[in-house]
Amino acid sequence: MLILFSCTKQEYDNNLYHEYFGLSEGSYVDYNVMEVNHDVNAAISHDTSIYQLRTLISDTIIDNIGRTCRRFVRYRKDSIGAEWAVSDIWTAIIDSRRGELVEENLRLIKMGFPVHMETKWKENAFNINASDFAPEFSYTRIHSPLEFNGIYYDSTAHIEKKGNLSYVDYNIHKEIYAKNIGLISKYYKDLKINIGDTLNITSGKELIYECIGYGVQ
Repeated sequence: MLILFSCTKQEYDNNLYHEYFGLSEGSYVDYNVMEVNHDVNAAISHDTSIYQLRTLISDTIIDNIGRTCRRFVRYRKDSIGAEWAVSDIWTAIIDSRRGELVEENLRLIKMGFPVHMETKWKENAFNINASDFAPEFSYTRIHSPLEFNGIYYDSTAHIEKKGNLSYVDYNIHKEIYAKNIGLISKYYKDLKINIGDTLNITSGKELIYECIGYGVQ
């Protein structure tokens, strides 16, 4: 299996900028989430869920290849007044030049290090079913201040996977990470469409995260 990871120019500083991945124990991030599942043959053709999500960096655990990871606990509530309920427990780790998240036993490379414009990586590099021709993630903007949803971040890193727009496919995946916090925004669409019309959707998924707060508990 070939794992693609590259930094095409000579590295110009020794800082990998791991702090963008945000793995300090006890830290959490809250999001407003919109999730849409499309299937024109289903009882609900465009099934939309709107909820709040909290991700919490918890204690350490040894993963199945002997590494010390952090538990990545996901809480969900469907209304503002509801109580948080655990929905998933994943694991997260920074392994030198990779920020990894294991979601439902699927090992994903969420960030490549160092955080430089030349760094590229494949999210599914450890998935044996992934195509060698799958698009790469890369940085589109780094170490930049950002005001998002009324919250100011002094340093952010923006990543994007070059998607596909054709008469039948529309794919786009963008994320923003803030230094010492982690993920603050996710915009994901993987859709089957008709005759190039991105509003004429036959199947697929949309997932949008927007950070509404963060802290340490």
